[in-house]
Amino acid sequence: MARKITMTGDKAQYIENRAKDVVADDREIRLEGEHARYEEHAGTVVAHYPLYGDSKTGLKQYEFLVRGGYIANTTHEQHFLYLMGYTTNQPEGVKPIEWLTTKEQLHKMLLRRFHIPLEKKELTDAQLKRLAHDCFVDPKGNGIDIPKPREEFSQMMDNLLNNFPT
Repeated sequence: MARKITMTGDKAQYIENRAKDVVADDREIRLEGEHARYEEHAGTVVAHYPLYGDSKTGLKQYEFLVRGGYIANTTHEQHFLYLMGYTTNQPEGVKPIEWLTTKEQLHKMLLRRFHIPLEKKELTDAQLKRLAHDCFVDPKGNGIDIPKPREEFSQMMDNLLNNFPT
């Protein structure tokens, strides 16, 4: 007997992660509601920030971060959009974003980028920091761990804060 998936409600979601060799069974899927979403990922799903914002805004942020020297210019824009939650379309061979400046700047950027989901408790600071380790690497290729907050006064920090308003 085939599976039947019915989703209703304002924030209904169904996300299925399965190995590549597992065949999708026959099923009927019906989605209703303003924010109903269905995702199916065959193969390995790369950790990424939750969906928030749109690709157009994400591309502007990507261009700012590359031009400003915050992320490596070798960062593929589609990888950036996926990892930063501007899209749920996982590109092939996703590579972490190479962060070139301080960890404090990364933390402030993430806090500003996800200000509303954090405020609404859809994302926690602990999740934000944990995902940073998976989504960002330093120039040596090591995952970045966000330390305790500290004040940083620099032109680069000011530029970053001005570009990522809350």
